[in-house]
Amino acid sequence: MEKRKETTQKMEAVTKKLIRHSFLESVEKWPPECIGFFYQPHRPEKALSKTQKHK
Repeated sequence: MEKRKETTQKMEAVTKKLIRHSFLESVEKWPPECIGFFYQPHRPEKALSKTQKHK
C-alpha cells in the first residue's frame, strides 16, 4: 500500500510540472496562439457599395 501511495505522489508531482510548463510556455510565447489566427476568411479589398448585395 505504501508503494502505491509513493507512486501516486510522484505521478501528481509530474502532472503538476507538466501543467505548469505547458501553461507558462503558452503565456510566455509571443504572439500567443489563437484558433482565430488559423482561420482568416477572405476580406474584400474595397468596401461594398450600397447597391451591391452581400454574397
